[in-house]
Amino acid sequence: MGKPTRQPNNGRRQRQGQGKSKHQAAKLQRYKNKHRHSRWIDYGMGGLALVVLIAVMIGLFGGSGSSNQTQATLSVGSHVPVSSDMTFTNLSNKQIPIDSVLNKPTLVWFMDTWCSSCSQGTQYMASSLISELQGAGIQVVELENYKNLGHSGTGIPSMVSFIHTNAGLKANKPDWIFGTANKSLAYAWNPKAYPDVYYLLNKQGVVTYMNSSPASTAGQLLVAVHAL
Repeated sequence: MGKPTRQPNNGRRQRQGQGKSKHQAAKLQRYKNKHRHSRWIDYGMGGLALVVLIAVMIGLFGGSGSSNQTQATLSVGSHVPVSSDMTFTNLSNKQIPIDSVLNKPTLVWFMDTWCSSCSQGTQYMASSLISELQGAGIQVVELENYKNLGHSGTGIPSMVSFIHTNAGLKANKPDWIFGTANKSLAYAWNPKAYPDVYYLLNKQGVVTYMNSSPASTAGQLLVAVHAL
């Protein structure tokens, strides 16, 4: 009799195939876990960057204001907030409380030295608008926003250079006051950090008109001035 034919070990091959499949599945799962972890790291870093950005903005404009300060933009008909810690530094480096200059109708203008509309507005103020405002009994207080809204060139030296360039000798008029706002004043009067915004106040400190860019809104401003 011949030797019996040896049958292939299909069971062992099947087990080997299953083992290989399990190994591949485990390898694929490790790959997925690795990339899932990487994505979560990316998301986490993105979230951290957003938190840092928000913290920087809060550090620039928030955090140190008194609890009774408004956090909403001023509106027509509202009284401007005043307190002893709301000051500006004038061109002689003296701290001036904002309420000490609000004893007459006043145009308070928050601006920045890097702002093109602020440059144009200051030039127009010097050329004709300041004379019309003073003729109507209005003084102008032009203040750089706190730390120039994070841009370079902040402080009194930068403000002096800006005034010299855009207003020249006409900035020496007695009722045209310049300075840089401190954080408390900027936070209370311009909490949304507009680079160019002004408020026309009556002698009671009530906002009667507000807008931006005096060079392009002078007509409406003068109408509001003559309505005081």
